[in-house]
Amino acid sequence: MSPENRAARRKLWIATGLCFAFFCVELVAGIWSGSLAILSDSFHLLSDIAGFGISLTALYLSSQPATDRHSFGFHRAEIIGAVVSTFLIWVLTAGLLYEAVNRLRDPQPIDGKIMFITAAIGVGGHGHDDEGATAATPLITNPAPKILNINVHSAAIHVIGDLLSSIGVLISAGIIWYDPTKTMVDPICTFIFSIFVVLTTVRLMSNSFSVLMEGTPAHIDPAAVLQDLRAVPGVTDVHDLHIWSMTVGQVALVAHAVTPTVGESFSADVYNEVLLKCREIVCVKYAIHHSTIQIDVGPDDHCNPRMCRR
Repeated sequence: MSPENRAARRKLWIATGLCFAFFCVELVAGIWSGSLAILSDSFHLLSDIAGFGISLTALYLSSQPATDRHSFGFHRAEIIGAVVSTFLIWVLTAGLLYEAVNRLRDPQPIDGKIMFITAAIGVGGHGHDDEGATAATPLITNPAPKILNINVHSAAIHVIGDLLSSIGVLISAGIIWYDPTKTMVDPICTFIFSIFVVLTTVRLMSNSFSVLMEGTPAHIDPAAVLQDLRAVPGVTDVHDLHIWSMTVGQVALVAHAVTPTVGESFSADVYNEVLLKCREIVCVKYAIHHSTIQIDVGPDDHCNPRMCRR
């Protein structure tokens, strides 16, 4: 493991430990005080813990060699973990929403003092998430600067969202502490924060399903790749183009480039130049470093019945 990955792993473990400690505090305080808003904020922290755990898993699996049975390695375990953890968080959030509806119908007493103290601790605790989110960013190993900037921006938004949710709980706790009859503020906050939890995890679930379904990454335009490959001198057509993610930041490509029949006008040297040029476009322009490009000599090469005969 590289020094950069070791440093990232160390920061992630620290961030995970801090998040887990605050999660336990908020979980106990939420049950003790009877505040659903505190519980919903603790589940928001749980989503952070899941994200850090997935990043740690990715670091570990990325260092494991591929096997004969798993030739692509074990990177997709990260994606499976993301889907499972997000689904569990959604189930917990649905349970909180159900309980919030019951609280609106039948208000329960809430200890505003405990709720306020816990929320105040949470506001300070979410400030430490910034380091963990920054540490998680290098795990997105896509070399494209644009994608890296998007991930940094996304991490910053997530940290701000965590802080705002904790401030919201703090304000609600202050209202209930000042006037214990205003307990309806608590389930209302639960609704707001539960929706926020879903909104902050739905993109993760969407991206995970896209990887599992071997969809083309959003930052790559297949039509543009096809156009660039067809523009290579000596290429008459390109077909069977497939672009997919093996995991986040690791993109693969396969394609068939059709060339004229080898002869006086198209030598073996030109054939190799076409292959090298196609690979250069895919690697340099689109940062796809795992590519397989097959050269079809003549338009009927790929569809030759003798090649498909069993």
